Amino acid sequence: MDNFDLKKYLVEGRLNKAYDISAEVTVGDKFYDSSADVYEVISVDTSHVELEPINFAGDTTIFPKDFGDNVSIGDFWQHFEKIEDEPKGLFGEPWDSNDFGRHL
Repeated sequence: MDNFDLKKYLVEGRLNKAYDISAEVTVGDKFYDSSADVYEVISVDTSHVELEPINFAGDTTIFPKDFGDNVSIGDFWQHFEKIEDEPKGLFGEPWDSNDFGRHL
């Protein structure tokens, strides 16, 4: 018990709970930010999310590393909005597509 570090135990335990985002975000999810830039999740675990830009050339964004000190899941959700699946038509094309005839 001599090697037990209570401070380290409490800090690591708190961080893991504060950043348990893996239940809400999965690989392949797409998000957009306030600038309408679109990102796709390429990696996620309980303490970080890596997002690759889709509609512009840029570096991979890593949460929380790229967000500064003392951030939380709330900061992630303030910056990003999840893109929900687009509704699909009868044959799998976008719901507003006029291209339904090729499937017949």
